Amino acid sequence: MSLQKLTALRTLMASQPTALAAYIVPTADAHNSEYIAPVDARREWLSGFTGSAGTAVVTATAALVWTDGRYYTQFEKETDPVIWTLMKQSLPDTPTMEKWLTSNLTEGATVGVDPFVMSRETWSPLQVILSTDYIYSPVAERRTFCMTFVPAGRYRKHFRFTLL
Repeated sequence: MSLQKLTALRTLMASQPTALAAYIVPTADAHNSEYIAPVDARREWLSGFTGSAGTAVVTATAALVWTDGRYYTQFEKETDPVIWTLMKQSLPDTPTMEKWLTSNLTEGATVGVDPFVMSRETWSPLQVILSTDYIYSPVAERRTFCMTFVPAGRYRKHFRFTLL
């Protein structure tokens, strides 16, 4: 199922007026709650990884999740290693998400993210490497077709960023 969701997300990323080179999917809600509601579990829905901490980055050719040492074993049990790559946060050889993005995307590449569901700690380093524009959320759109419960309100616009 994860491959189908990932393929659908990549199709949506490519179909944007300015194609998204990467999309960031954090584990958070708009209130930065410690425990998020199932409707806000975007990264879990996409990857199958149920740990309470982690951020996914999806490109046309890569699907990665950064998480800490509490979840390495859980990640390996819950995800398909052919599809998903574990980025072991805090290990010296593991690049940060920002470093990975700047090393693997070209200058001017478009990165999609919803900064309203990111903690300041996660958002601040990204703000340094990205400039701002607006789009909608492809993850939110794709999830709408697969969910039994959909929030009554419309999804708000999300930001699109260009790598500096």
